[in-house]
Amino acid sequence: MERGEHSSTDRPLVSWSSVRRGRRRGRDRSYRGAGKRGYDQRVTDTRVSEFTLHRRVNFYEVDQAGIVHFSNYFRYMEEAEYGFWRSAGVSLEPTPDYGFPRVAASFDYHAPLRFDDAVAVRLQIAHIGRTSLRYACHITRGDTRIATGTMTLVCVSPREMRPVAFPADRLARIAVGA
Repeated sequence: MERGEHSSTDRPLVSWSSVRRGRRRGRDRSYRGAGKRGYDQRVTDTRVSEFTLHRRVNFYEVDQAGIVHFSNYFRYMEEAEYGFWRSAGVSLEPTPDYGFPRVAASFDYHAPLRFDDAVAVRLQIAHIGRTSLRYACHITRGDTRIATGTMTLVCVSPREMRPVAFPADRLARIAVGA
């Protein structure tokens, strides 16, 4: 696999529970090591602009027509989003100072997915603003384009629910994709 690509079947470097315990005790909050679903979370000093998640379609994700229900594509994009931020060494977990609600999301569907299809969910940063960022998402099965979408999130103050500037430490870890 190339840099920035991860499989949900990769073996974790450490258990997710040990990472969480360390955070509760006030240790390093950078999410180094591995975590939930086996993502490799080794952190580098370079900025991250995209992330590719490899997964298979589960039986519970298909509808009575035998194809993936449209709502699951948004879940795939969100799963890739969390993998993206883990690969950058930070979390989207809300803090007392920042929250990251999604304010827009859309998908265009080009071909169906079926149970047990192997898919790649590529998430790329398309735009970084002062208080928001937009992702572009491309879901493929081999060389077949399945769906394309976007999602926008905004950094807000949880107390006032008003937009605030993205934290500089998070911006320092990411870049707009080429």
